[in-house]
Formats: sequence, C-alpha cells, structure tokens
Amino acid sequence: MKKILFATFAMALFMAGCYKYEPQFEGPYEDSNVPAINQVVYEILTVEDGRIHLYDRNLQNTKVLTNLPQGISKASINFSHDRMAYQIPGQDIAIIDSAGLALGTVSNSAAAKWFDWHTNNRSLFLLENYKLRVWGDPLSLSTTNLGSVFPLGASDLEMNSVSVLEDGTIVAPYSDYGGFSVGYESKVAIIPPTGTRTYLNRFVYVHNTWMRANLNGHALYDVTAGGGDPEFWFLEVSVQNQGQIGFGDYGSVSPAGDRIASWGNGFLEVYQSSTTTNRSFSTGNAVITALDW
Repeated sequence: MKKILFATFAMALFMAGCYKYEPQFEGPYEDSNVPAINQVVYEILTVEDGRIHLYDRNLQNTKVLTNLPQGISKASINFSHDRMAYQIPGQDIAIIDSAGLALGTVSNSAAAKWFDWHTNNRSLFLLENYKLRVWGDPLSLSTTNLGSVFPLGASDLEMNSVSVLEDGTIVAPYSDYGGFSVGYESKVAIIPPTGTRTYLNRFVYVHNTWMRANLNGHALYDVTAGGGDPEFWFLEVSVQNQGQIGFGDYGSVSPAGDRIASWGNGFLEVYQSSTTTNRSFSTGNAVITALDW
C-alpha cells in the first residue's frame, strides 16, 4: 500500500498554519459500539459500492446511510458536517442532512461533472460544461465561465473539478491541446474575485478527477500521468506553492488542515501532522467513488 509522503505533508501544514475549527455534534445516533453517553462526530464521507458511509476523524466509528437509494456515485459533506449533497448518475443532485433526511434538490443538475460545498456551509457550487453554477446562498465570483481559461483554438479540453475558496477565489485544474507548437499542457487556474489570474504549470500532461479545499484555502487534488498511479498534490493557493505529497485514488484535507484522509488499495487512512502517525481502516473489496471531509 502506497503511503503519503508525510514529512512533506507535515511541513506544508506547518507552513500553512491552522484554522480554529469547532466540530459540530450531530445525533442522536444508535451506534452499537459506542456508549450512549458519547456523541460521535461523523466528519469523513465516502461513497462505497453506491452508498454513503460516514466516519469519525479517528476511524473508530462508522455508519452507513441505508435510508438513501443505492447507486450513488458522487457526494460531498459541508464543513460543519450537517449537510450533504449526493448524485446518482443521470439524476439531479439531492441535498440531505446528517441523518440522510431530504432537504431539497438542485434542479437541472443531472449533467454536473463536479460539485462541492463552499466554506459558508450553505452554498453548493457545480461544474457543468466548463461553467460554474451556485445553489443556495449566492457567491461573489469574478466569472462563471471557466471555459475562458482554455487558450483560443485549443482542443481536447478537460476540466473535471473545481474549488471555490472563502473569498470567492476559483481554483480549477485543467488540460488541453494547444496546437503543434504548444502540444498537450496541464495547468491550475487561480481566478481571484478581483485582479489578475494566475496559471500554475504542471510541467507534464496529466489528468485530474477531483479537488478538495479546506477552510484555510489549501487544496488537495489528484493527477495521473500516462499509465502511472494517481498522485496527491497539495496546493497553498495564497502563495501559489504546490508539490506532490503521496499517492492514492481519493483524498481530502480536514477543515482545520491538521489531518488528511486518503483512500487507496482497499484502505481508508487518516494522517495527523502533530503525531506523524496514521490510522487505517480496511474497506475490503468495496469500490470507492468519492471521499470528502
């Protein structure tokens, strides 16, 4: 099982600083392995074999939302862990609370390629055909047309994920073919609410499938080059510094930025910077299609 390059991750977190985060207590839950006097804070979300699973930050307790339909492919949990969004392929995105009770539906969202929660916990942003759409409270964005990041005349356009930070800064990994003189290229576009855009080069042509940002505005995203293993890249948006920290299929940074959850090769793991240790939970042969914290 490939591991996170933890020394690199710990240094990145140290340099980035921490954000004061107060976990939200949900419940009551009926957990057979937890005394009734304890309240379990479920923070980590995965989609395993089409169902939403929830874990606490130490991977000691887990629950499955069996009251939801099967066949879920994508899901996201907000930063206060009291709202979730999920999607079954071909259907509109559904909004639920922490117990899985329906709160609403995002109309005309069946074609959304990506969605995630803003730090205000009430706005869900969606990526649809290179356009950004917001459900819930409005956000102050400099643009919703993310197709504008691609060079004029480029082909083989690819953009599969996006993050919107607290101040409205848009962070979007993308790839394209810029013609014979340019070739295939991969970059990360950073679009602030005002001012000049920045494009970070990825140096090699890669594919991206997900990106998750935390409360500090630091993002974790995946890249895959050729037939290689998916890599984790950590991006500090404010200083435009990024680097590889490990390997895995899915990952997410905790809201406070002190831990990282990853999944690969049948194991869900949580790394904690203060102890340089990790916790591990076997997911067996389950097929994972989403992970969020």
